[in-house]
Amino acid sequence: MPNNALRVLSLGAAAALCCGLAPGCVVAADALNPNFFSGLGVDPQAISGAPGRVVIALTNSTTFPVQMSFIRLDQAGIGSEETVEVEAGGTVGRSVECPAGTLAPGSLDDNGQATGAGAATVMGDMATELAYGGAPLASGVDFECGDVVEIDVQQNGAAFAIAVRVLAGR
Repeated sequence: MPNNALRVLSLGAAAALCCGLAPGCVVAADALNPNFFSGLGVDPQAISGAPGRVVIALTNSTTFPVQMSFIRLDQAGIGSEETVEVEAGGTVGRSVECPAGTLAPGSLDDNGQATGAGAATVMGDMATELAYGGAPLASGVDFECGDVVEIDVQQNGAAFAIAVRVLAGR
């Protein structure tokens, strides 16, 4: 019995080796490789689909409603801005297609450049506007496709601050 099992195993290994060396025989790992499809003249994106997304979590850790703004500069430097109202203790999610370019809390200036001004407005007894003092986050440097970028307005007594963190995805 052990000789028959060894003989079957040997024949299987020999067949796999021949298949790997024979022209026209595709090894399963090669069929999954995007370069394999490129070699056939097929765009790998057409098979694998969209490159993915970055999730932006706008979190309000205060006891007041907050209007939160964030900007995105795409790879070409074209900017867009979005403002969302987030209820006290709530989170609102947005997603951006990859490559995401640059993301930051705040708004765009008259020249379309990122500014931390107007990143959030706390809607308490008196509206309190918050600016973001940190650097914008760059795709491929500060975050990757599939990550979550959380922009959190936090409260410490009567003081408010903006915290940004990246939560690794996948």
